[in-house]
Amino acid sequence: MSRFARECLFGILLLVLTGSASATKFENLLGQVKPVGSGELSFWGMTIYRATLLAPEGRYQADQLHALQIDYQSSFSRNQLTWASVNHMEPLLESYVDRQSLYQQLSAVLRDVEAGDQITGVHHPDEGAVFYSNGQLIGRLHDPAVAAAFFSIWLDPRTREPDLRARLLGQVR
Repeated sequence: MSRFARECLFGILLLVLTGSASATKFENLLGQVKPVGSGELSFWGMTIYRATLLAPEGRYQADQLHALQIDYQSSFSRNQLTWASVNHMEPLLESYVDRQSLYQQLSAVLRDVEAGDQITGVHHPDEGAVFYSNGQLIGRLHDPAVAAAFFSIWLDPRTREPDLRARLLGQVR
């Protein structure tokens, strides 16, 4: 199957999944997309979210299509999620980016979340990213640099959460 066909099927699959979809459903519905790894982010003993990295054939490559599925265990406003993302991204950006512009771009693709909600971001390197909330398309990041920086929050070696990164990359079980 060509890369383009795989990416199209992957996007269609995400559109039909609901918020309760698990990585296992991705495997069952499209054998090329498998979890690479997963882990939880906790703060003061409280689980904030569980994240799962998905990639074709379960192999993450930064320059290839991949997705990050986040299942929230706590509630947050769009504003909280957006500012937290901006604050985590800023040190990872290659060049200066206006914070307000970054906030506006991210605010367009993030939503308020309640415990049990899911946001899935699909990163198309060199093109941008597409975001889904509980299986519904919510927006796109058209700027490839901003999209890459967003996924760097979890996947860059300089992340603030190196243990979670190692779990997402399947380096720790």
